[in-house]
Amino acid sequence: MSEVLLTFQSTHQAIRGERVALALGLTCDLIPVPRSINSECGFGLWLESSAGTTGFRVARAAPWPARLAAGLLGALRQGGTVWEAAYDIVISGEGKHYERIHDSD
Repeated sequence: MSEVLLTFQSTHQAIRGERVALALGLTCDLIPVPRSINSECGFGLWLESSAGTTGFRVARAAPWPARLAAGLLGALRQGGTVWEAAYDIVISGEGKHYERIHDSD
């Protein structure tokens, strides 16, 4: 299982993003954006990705944008939802840290 955090330009956009993700059948939740991440909006969309989840699977072997282009990010673009960046949530013995893996177009 991988975890991803999408950041948005506004709370309204974050809520729209959550609606799109839920409509795609994704496991997601709106969460406060960690202070270590600079975001215009205080909320981000946490996503759990796993095999077989409606076109959403984070795989380090494949380019992240290519994996998501036809899935969630494509649906966000189509619906006019503005997002800022995507972060891989890395959990280690030292806690969580966030690795920026993709910026919006």
